[in-house]
Amino acid sequence: MGFLDTLPTSTQNIVRLGVNPGTPRPGDLPSANNVDLPTDAKLPYKPLDFDTYEIRLLQLHWDPEIGGIRCSLEYASLIDPGPYIALSYCWGNPETTNIMYVGGVAFKATKNLISALREIRKLKRKTGDGAFTRLWVDAVCINQYDPQERSHQVRNMRQIYSRAQEVLSFVGLGRLLPGLVSRKSSRENLEAMSRFKIIHGTSDWVKMTAPINSLRQKRNPNPKLLELETRDQEDFREYAQFFSEPYWKRAWVIQEITVGPKVTVLYGDTEFLWDDIVAFFALLKRSDRAQQFPEFQFSNGLDHLLEFRERFFIKRTPISLFEALDLSRKALASDPRDKIFALLGLCHDGSTFVPVPNYRQPLESIIADMSKAMMTLNKSLDGICLRGISLNQNKAPVPTWAPNWQRIWIGGTTVQEEMLLKSQNVGAFNPILEGSTRQLLNVRGTRVGAVTHLTSAMKPHSKDNSPLPPRVPWISLTSTLAAKIPELGNPSYEVCKFLSTLWKTLTMSIPITGMSPGTSEICFSTLWMPLGRGSIHDLNLIEWIDRNAFFKIGKWSLREWSQTGKLNHPQARGWADSLFPAANAMREELITVDPEPFINVLGQVLGSGMRLACLDTRQCFIGMVHPDTQEGDKIFYLKGCTVPIVLRRTSDPDTNQYTVIGSAYLDDSQEWGGVLTDTLLEDITLC
Repeated sequence: MGFLDTLPTSTQNIVRLGVNPGTPRPGDLPSANNVDLPTDAKLPYKPLDFDTYEIRLLQLHWDPEIGGIRCSLEYASLIDPGPYIALSYCWGNPETTNIMYVGGVAFKATKNLISALREIRKLKRKTGDGAFTRLWVDAVCINQYDPQERSHQVRNMRQIYSRAQEVLSFVGLGRLLPGLVSRKSSRENLEAMSRFKIIHGTSDWVKMTAPINSLRQKRNPNPKLLELETRDQEDFREYAQFFSEPYWKRAWVIQEITVGPKVTVLYGDTEFLWDDIVAFFALLKRSDRAQQFPEFQFSNGLDHLLEFRERFFIKRTPISLFEALDLSRKALASDPRDKIFALLGLCHDGSTFVPVPNYRQPLESIIADMSKAMMTLNKSLDGICLRGISLNQNKAPVPTWAPNWQRIWIGGTTVQEEMLLKSQNVGAFNPILEGSTRQLLNVRGTRVGAVTHLTSAMKPHSKDNSPLPPRVPWISLTSTLAAKIPELGNPSYEVCKFLSTLWKTLTMSIPITGMSPGTSEICFSTLWMPLGRGSIHDLNLIEWIDRNAFFKIGKWSLREWSQTGKLNHPQARGWADSLFPAANAMREELITVDPEPFINVLGQVLGSGMRLACLDTRQCFIGMVHPDTQEGDKIFYLKGCTVPIVLRRTSDPDTNQYTVIGSAYLDDSQEWGGVLTDTLLEDITLC
């Protein structure tokens, strides 16, 4: 499915909650492959009592380190479980395993889990009177061979982590240098971990400086930030390693860290308070020194973790499942269903849209049921516009009217889809008609027109590898077009109006900071001229401009349209100057205006894959469409959808069935002669 890794064939039938393959690391424990174990070895689980919210806990014994990890299982009720610690970790490479003993039974576990248990054993956390630590570890405490138990435990995951006295987040062992058996046997490794001592107490300084006024803050800056500015490149390389660990990308980590009453981060044998990690991460973002080293990267997976914990645990603001899916779209899970199941306990409407998490239910069915429930409850069809962008077309049998979360997870979104993800529209009526099924959605809409031809997409979304048109001498001659074509040099009102529609459509009317409409029009006119070309640094945008210079809209090309009203000789200027007194002054701005804000917005739209399309509605009727759009596709306004949608008729001529291609943008200035009245509406079936 395009995620971090896929489970090997030998474990395809085992789904481990909250774990995903990570980067294998060298270690000094004996490999499980060298131990003679029966192939069907399983722990002697007894069924859980779901009525009493029973769970299993692992007793990690504090044995001397003369052998492997030795544990035993106990059973407890979440109603009164007693003190225990919930482990949050990354499962690691399932091909690289070691042996631990649970109740005397050999159990295969990844080296990453074994490493986590060894470090926790050294801590000797008190969770009772015995010489052991009571832990909840998903891979052992859940019977992975029982789908019913796995599905049931998903519903208890929030309670398991919120009821724990502490959540231990094992990020990893840290950087292991090549050829070293033990990280503690090396002075270099000790020095590497010593670099992280700066993290301790970072949150205390943030709390101390928060109430102080801004002037005093400047006189007394955070000493941690001053210390950070003295660090060298190797320090920031270690910080980059820490924040790039596979752990931070796990989907289940979101819930495990968000609901934990106390979170302690464990990196190798070093402990950090969660608040210190958050404060240090914020300092790195502010550090001028950090920006100097390409090794350091800010986000990876921590930004969305901070957002979830702040909203859930600090601000106590509700999170919807749709919001959670958006915030966590780049999180990873070996089973893609966990991309949804891992969020349910955090969302106020999670049980409404996914009432029963079920590992027997295919992902495609889960997405379809969830999406239909969202559209019905929110009374909005905006979700059908979320098709995502990816060169790897998804072949999974998900109805096209359901958001294509798989493509969004592995690919990206258009700029219009990004806007829809950030705004949840709630309608006034249910737009889904009777007779809809799990696969078919009956709706009503009005056809705007069919796509006659369209530009290529900007790379990397374009598949057009044909040679570019020769540039010389047409770039240098662009400024002469207005003089050569009288209708461009002295344009009519309709021509001027369409010029405005054209550049607004290409930028999808996204506000351009610090630019008036007149200035934006001037910037558009320079795209096919040396002056504008020199202001563009994105090679993909330059190629798009060159490749589509001769794209026809009506009787003129894009390049020709850009020169509307741009005569260079004062005696040749016509009525436009008298109608727009500022026109003459705007021409003078051509030399001094900074086109970068306009180019940035244009690059944002085209860089997300959107394409300019002409429709058969009438002459010179245009719009921006999803990159998967083809000639002949239809654009509709659907009741209950806030933006136009591109549909493709199925091959069955006897039905009015369509597949959803993606959203579209039509500028409001274009009159297409239709409104969403009952006389023009038609029943449509989306499949």
